[in-house]
Amino acid sequence: MNQATLHSIIVMGLACLLAGNTGCPLDFGQEKAEEDPITEDVVDMGGSEGSTWRIAYDERIDVTLKAGDQSQTAAISPLDGPVQMNGAIVDLGSLCWRPDMLCPQQVLPTETMILQVGRQLLVGFNRRGPLAALAQQAGLAASLDGREVTAPLNIAPADQGICGLGAASMLLATVGEAAEEDPEASTDPDETAEEETEGDPPSTADFMKGRINLAYTANCLILNGAAAMDPTVEVELSVGFTAKRY
Repeated sequence: MNQATLHSIIVMGLACLLAGNTGCPLDFGQEKAEEDPITEDVVDMGGSEGSTWRIAYDERIDVTLKAGDQSQTAAISPLDGPVQMNGAIVDLGSLCWRPDMLCPQQVLPTETMILQVGRQLLVGFNRRGPLAALAQQAGLAASLDGREVTAPLNIAPADQGICGLGAASMLLATVGEAAEEDPEASTDPDETAEEETEGDPPSTADFMKGRINLAYTANCLILNGAAAMDPTVEVELSVGFTAKRY
């Protein structure tokens, strides 16, 4: 059984479980266990029965406008009102509730379920904006490599008029045990990777911290009659988060 086929079976099986069904295709048998490295010891984030995780987001969202080699970043709260950046007006208070978009703090609900088989995860998510294209899926497909969780979010829009998510759209996080948690630590996986990956990964993950990054073309941000931006400009919205397992 090749890895692509195995991944498809796991995602279908996890989706079956998350939907509350029984008899889901998660028993691959001894032969598969011997031939596929996915069954090697990995960090427990929920198992096939799943675990509940509670999500807390940072108060401010990093908004970055990129045009070629030039970029500008501002940390903005949805409560700040309209903010001008490079001649464009960014109003997260309005932007985040448009039906054709979503902001990074809206990707995962504040309480979600994570199901797991080996290194494959299925994460409960909010089906709105571009993620409405995944409405038939039981969860976001993610992978676990040691302590690192990765979930690609570059999703094409399901309907005309819905903003699509670009290649830089991604959920990246680092998992660990509760005893390792530092409430003052950064939620940027790049800044915490060195300290978090020292030694062997824990057998069970109790907390997770990372970032959710969503990339749009600039025309998705035009609001309130603001002058059209160069359509080649890219806009990235990024927010840090922490999660605890219950």
